[in-house]
Amino acid sequence: MVISVIARRRGGAVLGALLFLARPAFAIEPDAPMRAHSGLQLGARVSYDAPSGGLAGPYVESAPSASDVFGPWYAFGLEAGYRFTPVIYLGGAAVWGPTAGRSGTTQGGSVTQLLFDVRFYLAPESRSGTWLAFDTGWEVATIDAGSGHATYQGPVVANFQLGYDIRGGPFAIAPYVGVAFAEFVTHSLDPEPAGFVAVLDAHMAHEWFTVGVHGSYGPR
Repeated sequence: MVISVIARRRGGAVLGALLFLARPAFAIEPDAPMRAHSGLQLGARVSYDAPSGGLAGPYVESAPSASDVFGPWYAFGLEAGYRFTPVIYLGGAAVWGPTAGRSGTTQGGSVTQLLFDVRFYLAPESRSGTWLAFDTGWEVATIDAGSGHATYQGPVVANFQLGYDIRGGPFAIAPYVGVAFAEFVTHSLDPEPAGFVAVLDAHMAHEWFTVGVHGSYGPR
């Protein structure tokens, strides 16, 4: 009887000691930094984009401004890429959305962009932090003028973005701002008039000023 009691006490003491030693491995500290790893990362973005700059035309003097033709662009994008280090992400994005029309000129349209995306995380191990992004790619814009349609195409030369992540596990959400510089080099009309030339001799830069929200799922 006495031996049994002593054995139980010793067993309880040993178990208690093991639990005490293992406590740091299971402790959760709310203010502890997150560990950042590499791996596949998925993302999405929604934004409000205001146009500026020139559009394109056969002569620079007669070319309309982008804001004369396009209203605001309501953009939705999906992304996929790889976080090679806690700091560097490389991927691609497909962005599409309708544009509002301009009274007396256009009835609306749409813009599509296919982009290569580079993003730098300045505080990857923190639960919140700033990131910088650079995109480049190709843009296709359609315009409905009522009597016909016009399609413009050209490179997105540079798209700079600044965001601030708020992270929870593998999820992150960030408000962000940006500015994109692009130009159209070809266009088409439907119906197409006689003597129409698709290549634009006068290339003019236009800009998109962006305010949006970005979300991602990936390495934590």
